[in-house]
Amino acid sequence: MKYREDCSAVAELVEATAAMLRKSKNQFDVWVPVPPSGNRRGQPVLILAKTIGEALNLPVADCMPATRPTKELVPLQSEILGYKP
Repeated sequence: MKYREDCSAVAELVEATAAMLRKSKNQFDVWVPVPPSGNRRGQPVLILAKTIGEALNLPVADCMPATRPTKELVPLQSEILGYKP
């Protein structure tokens, strides 16, 4: 999803996350995603936040601004996954 814009796992991730959160004793009024670390055409964190919010019937508030530049974990992930950006 992050590197090749492959969204085929979104439904499975959303289903698992929503099922876990429904079992939780915590109550949620709104779903707030963390700001993305970089600029992409399709932001995985925002795509997942929106679809998880829809699955839980919760509003999604994309209201948390980034306060400083954040380095991506590409070197670590690349090494683990064998991906070369």
